[in-house]
Amino acid sequence: MKYKWYYLLRVLDKKQIKNINKIFNIHSVDNLDSPARGLKTCEVNFTQWKNLKNVAPDIEGIINWANKNFFGFNTYPLTLEDSITRNTYVYKNKGCYDYHQDGEKWDQQIYTSKLTCLINISEEKYEGGEFYIFDGLDCKIENFDTPGSLIIFPSFMFHKVSPVLKGTRKTMSIWITGRPWQ
Repeated sequence: MKYKWYYLLRVLDKKQIKNINKIFNIHSVDNLDSPARGLKTCEVNFTQWKNLKNVAPDIEGIINWANKNFFGFNTYPLTLEDSITRNTYVYKNKGCYDYHQDGEKWDQQIYTSKLTCLINISEEKYEGGEFYIFDGLDCKIENFDTPGSLIIFPSFMFHKVSPVLKGTRKTMSIWITGRPWQ
């Protein structure tokens, strides 16, 4: 692993963001996300990559390029059936997500999350909702509040979203999986 995270500003434009949110509104399934209950106060919606791929065709290539050049993990390709989530954080309930790692129960899976890709798909301005990665210290990822911004990092890294104080913050999460760590 060469770097701890990879970040790009404005990989999606306003039209793509609007279309992605529209797809989540039409083709999503609400989920209680029980493993994370208690860690976060946000609405979670799931859809499949096949519903989003044509709206954001460059994302898969960006993730693969970042893995090849910065992380070097043995991963599986993203499939059309893979679940993609949208987390919606609303100021009314101070939407947040405490420090956590992404992944599955090791004893029940034949794969595990290797990389997490987050994309800011907010359509309105918000305050708060800063994104942090724990790297021995809280490391605030500057400019991730810019719609269309993307960050990729190993799924085992602790990360959080601070409470949203005004407006609504939306992010799309894509997990790249691979064989369990050996």
